[in-house]
Amino acid sequence: MARILIVEDEVDLSNLLRSHLEQDGHEVVQAFDGPTGLAQVEQHNPQLVILDWMLPGLDGLAVCRRIRERHLVPVIMLTARNEEIDRVLGLEAGADDYVPKPFGIRELLARVRAALRRGALGTGAATSVGALHSTNAARASAPASRGGSELPAAPGPVVRGSLRIDPAARTVSVQANQVDLTRTAQAKSASPRAALGRSSARNLCG
Repeated sequence: MARILIVEDEVDLSNLLRSHLEQDGHEVVQAFDGPTGLAQVEQHNPQLVILDWMLPGLDGLAVCRRIRERHLVPVIMLTARNEEIDRVLGLEAGADDYVPKPFGIRELLARVRAALRRGALGTGAATSVGALHSTNAARASAPASRGGSELPAAPGPVVRGSLRIDPAARTVSVQANQVDLTRTAQAKSASPRAALGRSSARNLCG
């Protein structure tokens, strides 16, 4: 179903979690310290990371921050620290969920399923943040589609009595006689509604 990375230095607990997750049909990868956990994220591209706070080599908060610098994969943090400030720190480091120890296996499995559902609705596997930025940049630089996002065409000529203003050609004529315009006036003629309201246009009509 999903590839899940467990980063937990308590071997017995890690193996217990692995057994239950595999019974649910998931593929499980294990790491027992912080640096190995980061390497496994890059190597296996998991769809979920279960991350312990207290890890040798690099603690869980630092690991979570490093993951967030490059990936959008959901992270569930496990810890024996259950003070409010600890939960806040875990969430601000980038964790999506926080499970204090001791915990029930059924509750953790339910949280795993919920995190995977959210991930499926979002980015799925450990999507690279750099790849996401590249995709957005490519979309921004792509030519406009024909579905209505192209630049609008220049408006057609506007005629009021003997006065005719052509924004596309930037010309003004009165009774079929073209009026010589300065550059400033040519620029203003590109907005025929504004031009019609100016005193210069009224003088031409007179």
